[in-house]
Amino acid sequence: MSQPGDTNTVNELDGLREEIWNRALHAFATASVFEARARRLKRRLNWLNFVAFAVPLIVGGLALGYGAGFPHLGAVIAVGAAVGIVQLVFSAWSGTSGWVESYGYALTSHADNQRLSQDLRELAASQSRDIDSSRNRYEVLKALDNARQAQDSNQHIEEQEKRMGMRAALRERRRQCAGCKIEPTSMTPTDCDVCGNFKVRKF
Repeated sequence: MSQPGDTNTVNELDGLREEIWNRALHAFATASVFEARARRLKRRLNWLNFVAFAVPLIVGGLALGYGAGFPHLGAVIAVGAAVGIVQLVFSAWSGTSGWVESYGYALTSHADNQRLSQDLRELAASQSRDIDSSRNRYEVLKALDNARQAQDSNQHIEEQEKRMGMRAALRERRRQCAGCKIEPTSMTPTDCDVCGNFKVRKF
């Protein structure tokens, strides 16, 4: 068993903590990716639901309120029908693309990766010199993180999403990028191939 005061033990503990910090960083980056996905999918689903309810209500309200006396009722119905068709097309697209399922997965992955990142950071920041205890705790968290990564790898994360996630993690940790050697202070993308070159997507 390692002795807390040994030089080798201190070096080993420092190396272990650096590994834990790096894993925490990547977990936070992944959490940021799925947080961004969840926001985009929520906006899409909210717009679909809004249009699905708003168009019939507007057309129906005008028809009931003014009847045939409303001079532009025919045009309103025509526009409403056109918007309704577009909404149906997008609803079909959302169904075949699995927006609802993807939204649910993104929320779950974001929460899990955030929790893993927090647990890893707390372990890395611990002042305990008991390397055996730290290593045992880390092995448990690493197993959970590996399982989460295996699931997330099936979600087709794009390279630009990875770079966006890395920028978010570097900014949160106040850490320099390995590529451009700059500590990000905002999420405005740069030309860096490690923490930049991504599009800020709203939808």
